[in-house]
Amino acid sequence: MRNTIIVTGHGTFASGVVSAMQMIMGPQENVVAVDFTSADTAAELRERFREIYERVQAGPLLVLADLRGGSPSNMALEVSRQSRNVQIIYGANLPLLIDLVVNAERENPFHSGTIDEAREAVGLLVPSDLDPSEESEDAAWM
Repeated sequence: MRNTIIVTGHGTFASGVVSAMQMIMGPQENVVAVDFTSADTAAELRERFREIYERVQAGPLLVLADLRGGSPSNMALEVSRQSRNVQIIYGANLPLLIDLVVNAERENPFHSGTIDEAREAVGLLVPSDLDPSEESEDAAWM
């Protein structure tokens, strides 16, 4: 059984990250985007989470939120207290979502290296510091 993954965040962050993931991996039936735009209220967001949690009766549910303590992660947490087997991961990025999708068949797709892999995907590239004549991983950027 594949785990269900909810991506949530401020504005259209969630639908944007899910769209990017689908461009790379194709459509994923187990991934749902829950945006929180300026037109939404906290009550509407809470209800969207409640509806998804109720629809997904079996298997773990992973919530991937943009920020800890923001309305999307707070509503996911509030609703999950009345639910079962929910994990909330904050600090969402595209490599983290891809890792979770690839491992969605696992009993716990949030494995010990998940956070480390997401952190390693964040870095600084300064083009003026690159030597285009050198063979390196960074040369692909040139």
